Amino acid sequence: MAKITVYVADTSVTTTRQGADYPPGTLLSDLGGTLRLWVGMSVLSIAELLQLLLDCIAAACIAGGRVRGAGRWQWRQRAWVEPVSGSNPGS
Repeated sequence: MAKITVYVADTSVTTTRQGADYPPGTLLSDLGGTLRLWVGMSVLSIAELLQLLLDCIAAACIAGGRVRGAGRWQWRQRAWVEPVSGSNPGS
């Protein structure tokens, strides 16, 4: 059998504390800012799509107000316009 003798050179104890490098308040603040950024973008996208839809509806309503008659286009009247003989509709 062998006998082992261990000698300690320094008897001081080193204590290590472990803590959060990123405090919870800062974490919540950063997450909230990022969430606000993405929600803001999605709200803007929805608003732009709504505006596009309304523009398309307005264009369809304006185009629907024209009735093509026998002679020329008549705006916002639901009546046929007969050309007058001898007149030039382009002038």
